[in-house]
Amino acid sequence: MMRVCLVSMSVVVAWAGCEVPDELGVDGLELAAGSVRNGKIAYARLTVLPSGTGWGVNVVNPDGSGLTRLPPGSEVTQEFDPAFSPDGKKILFASTDYPYTEIYRMNADGACLTRLTTSPVGNYKPSWSPDGQRIAFERRCRIYTMNADGSNVVALEVGRCNDPDNQAGEPKWSPDGTKILFGSTRDPNGDLFTMSPDGTGIVNLTNHSAGDRNGDWSPDGSQIVFYSDRDGGDIYLMDADGGQVTRLTYTVGSVREPSWSPDGEKIAFWNSGALYKMNADGTGMRFVAGEADVGSAIDWGPQFDGVSVAWMNATLVDQVCNSLTKDTVATPAWNAGAASVETLDGDGALEFTTAETTTDKMVGLSNGDDGVSWQDIDFAIHLRDDGALLVRESGSFSRRVGSYAAGDTFRVRVKAGVVTYWQNGLKLYRSLATPTLPLLVDASLRTPGATINDVTLEAD
Repeated sequence: MMRVCLVSMSVVVAWAGCEVPDELGVDGLELAAGSVRNGKIAYARLTVLPSGTGWGVNVVNPDGSGLTRLPPGSEVTQEFDPAFSPDGKKILFASTDYPYTEIYRMNADGACLTRLTTSPVGNYKPSWSPDGQRIAFERRCRIYTMNADGSNVVALEVGRCNDPDNQAGEPKWSPDGTKILFGSTRDPNGDLFTMSPDGTGIVNLTNHSAGDRNGDWSPDGSQIVFYSDRDGGDIYLMDADGGQVTRLTYTVGSVREPSWSPDGEKIAFWNSGALYKMNADGTGMRFVAGEADVGSAIDWGPQFDGVSVAWMNATLVDQVCNSLTKDTVATPAWNAGAASVETLDGDGALEFTTAETTTDKMVGLSNGDDGVSWQDIDFAIHLRDDGALLVRESGSFSRRVGSYAAGDTFRVRVKAGVVTYWQNGLKLYRSLATPTLPLLVDASLRTPGATINDVTLEAD
């Protein structure tokens, strides 16, 4: 478990084994970003392809600019139900590329397409858990969960296609991870329910004679926006316990699929074949994109403008998309690694994760690539095989800054000529060395089987 150094305005408090860098200062402990920033909106769009006409996953900026089909150049004719990961780096979606509808995952730029499910029946409506470790989804009118890599599929005792009075779908994980919101015909009219992630503790939230569906949690988990057939069909807002229901739109049947913005201030939704947005209180309705070509599956993600790196000069490593694994038959020495094709020409950041704490590896930013040795990395994060976390610079400077766990997110950031090191949004150290631009990602791996995963570069 990562040790945390508490820093106040006047005192630094450290637990045993938690080292506070001298250069950090009382202002050194800060979040990588303050309030959550709104990113792109993903939706299914009717697209004409050489192979035919069908639905494709598209992303667009909230102002309607930058419309992009993902994955780039896809020939798949049916892609829908997009869902951003909590950090905005990945997108889940359903696809009929195979004989059955399956769930896929790709990076937010469309790279690294991975199939997650293999089932003789359809899979739909994926939803990430807030920690990004689990996925809830719909299969044959029933709710399932699985790991983010598609393993450990669990069928919850909610929903059956052969029981019209117990069908369930559209799961949405709550922001605190303790509940899953879903629609079900357990009430014959169709209501919104919540349950624990293990399928127990089912509670009917809406309990209305009209059908209710398309529920989505507010980012703070205090409210739920949803579509209802009541009053002819419109978008409504209610408290997370089902109380205080408020009508937000007055379109009588032309809207559905509401999705909160990450900052909680706006709601995107489908309106007569187009994408719209409005304030969270229903005012300020504005057109975003589309012309009778927007499908009813919308998700508004957090801002992430990075790209998945491509590798060059790879030595003794397996490359899977933007991740590296040292060959298991290689010797335990600093003789493996790679560098990114992409570079930072100004302010920006490298970000990555790892799957284990039992291997030695270093990742950082360098002005050029002279080989796989760790001494070649100008600004490196060293993840040691005993769980220790160090900062190393140009093969000489070294400082331990804490410990790490598998799945932690690491960041090396350059801003106004200053390099800083981060872990899970917490600044660990501010370098005294000045970087020379441009900077590329530089990696060196010592232990066979060592991993460096989901490596991205993001320019400010």
